[in-house]
Amino acid sequence: MKFSFEVGNKEKSHIDFYRNWFTGRVEVAVNGEMCTLVDPMEIRTHFSIKKTEGLRFTVGDQEQHEVLIEKKRPLIFPGLRRQKYAIFVDGSLVEEYEGF
Repeated sequence: MKFSFEVGNKEKSHIDFYRNWFTGRVEVAVNGEMCTLVDPMEIRTHFSIKKTEGLRFTVGDQEQHEVLIEKKRPLIFPGLRRQKYAIFVDGSLVEEYEGF
């Protein structure tokens, strides 16, 4: 799964989200600077009973914004079905995506 969005009014931050469907690795690039949010070496990456998981991080130097990427997975065969992603910036829903 791969998608991009921008955050901020005065100070824009371009965010690229990457998730490898096979390994479960999740990476985010903020203005080109890459950061790993979920490592495939962690056991929770592969085994979880939660239907909804959230990844939180802050962007911006002068104008800071809290970003939450919420992933909802299906109950049956979650690794083989499309997952839904909701993007929240400062608590407000900005965009939604669906994919692997």
